[in-house]
Amino acid sequence: AAEGDFSISFRFPSYRVGDGTSHAAPHVSACIAILMGLRPSCGAKQVRRALEMSARPLQGREDLVGKGLVRLVEAYQALLEDTHCGDPGKATQFAIEAADDPL
Repeated sequence: AAEGDFSISFRFPSYRVGDGTSHAAPHVSACIAILMGLRPSCGAKQVRRALEMSARPLQGREDLVGKGLVRLVEAYQALLEDTHCGDPGKATQFAIEAADDPL
């Protein structure tokens, strides 16, 4: 799920507010691309598992958001610890300052 109950789509010269998987999919896809770029020795199964295990469940909304809120930093940390991905010492230099979680 993308963070928040809605997201804003921009299409010049205006914007619109909406929700749903069409808004969450680009966020999750971007996380997948980042993770696979940082840990190219990890396969799709490892990346998916890391994203699913690190997602923050959103109580009472399981039918709407699947595994929950995507958390990129935690997923990356899970891939660093995954022994099926090869030596984590070879991971791309990466630093993200995780903001305080508003939820």
